[in-house]
Amino acid sequence: MSELNQPTQTYKPEGIPLTPYLKAKEIWDNRIGNARVQAYNWRLAFFAAMGLCFVLVTGLIYQSAKSSVAPYIVEVGPGGELLAVTKAVQANRAPNDPEIRYFLAKWIKDVRTLPLDAVVKKQSWISAYGCMRQKAALKMNELVRKDDPMSRIGEETISVTPAAIVKMSEKTYQIRWTEDVFTKEGSPKQSYRMTGLVTIDFTQPANEKEIMTNPLGLYISDFSWSKEL
Repeated sequence: MSELNQPTQTYKPEGIPLTPYLKAKEIWDNRIGNARVQAYNWRLAFFAAMGLCFVLVTGLIYQSAKSSVAPYIVEVGPGGELLAVTKAVQANRAPNDPEIRYFLAKWIKDVRTLPLDAVVKKQSWISAYGCMRQKAALKMNELVRKDDPMSRIGEETISVTPAAIVKMSEKTYQIRWTEDVFTKEGSPKQSYRMTGLVTIDFTQPANEKEIMTNPLGLYISDFSWSKEL
């Protein structure tokens, strides 16, 4: 009886028989599948690299648009030794006497020198007007209108040599200088001495833009000059 209850043994293969055709198809499918996966991964890597490049380029453009110039005030002793270094926008200090004298000498040279090149003279005017209060600027406009130095550009030159700067009061200085006039060929034409009174005031620069245009914070509030007899 036990033999009758045993399951009948079958020799039928389980599933679809693996024929050479099916085996080749499986190999082909695996190969194509791997290629598709690799292509997908390459696409992901490409777009990730493009995104990273975009972020880097945007960052570089942003950084290049920002000003990174930071002016400093460096004080040097009589022997050339370094005394102090302070970021200019943080320096709460008034100009000392040598700095004031330098400022006045430069301003006189900017307004009185007459070069052959009109572009150079224009730059000097811009520098000089950047250090003048409105009252002084209006006064200078009137003097320029009467004297019309630009009409002599290319015809003659004037060289300015500061001789002495004397402090007359807390804010007023006397400036003496010599003006040598030359023809456009460079031959001496005439020479004369000038004397002027200049009143200044001081405003602490509030930002880096003001420091770049007028680092000392000195301004001409009034002036006058005349030839010495």
